[in-house]
Amino acid sequence: EHLSFGLTTLSSTWECEVLHQAAPHYVEMDSPLIKTLLEVYKKYVSEDAEPLAIGGGTYARVFPSKAVAFGVQIPGRPDKAHTPYESIFVEDLRLSAKMFASALIKLTNEN
Repeated sequence: EHLSFGLTTLSSTWECEVLHQAAPHYVEMDSPLIKTLLEVYKKYVSEDAEPLAIGGGTYARVFPSKAVAFGVQIPGRPDKAHTPYESIFVEDLRLSAKMFASALIKLTNEN
């Protein structure tokens, strides 16, 4: 069996070699870190939200079970992260900075 794309024909059988593999990075929902970040988000955005687990790797992987990528998505705003026209409203950037600062203060005071 073959798949045809225009003038190119590809075999339906593939072989590959895994050259690099990283273990999944996941932090439990009931961890103090996640609870604190959700509390801060709710305080500033006034909305309960479920955290988003993505399939990609982030800088948080360097700190197993101790860190997550905390990027703020404001409800009702378009998500333009990692797009050719990546942008953010200035007021959302200011709100995000307040959330990051608040989260850092709360997290450092917990230890």
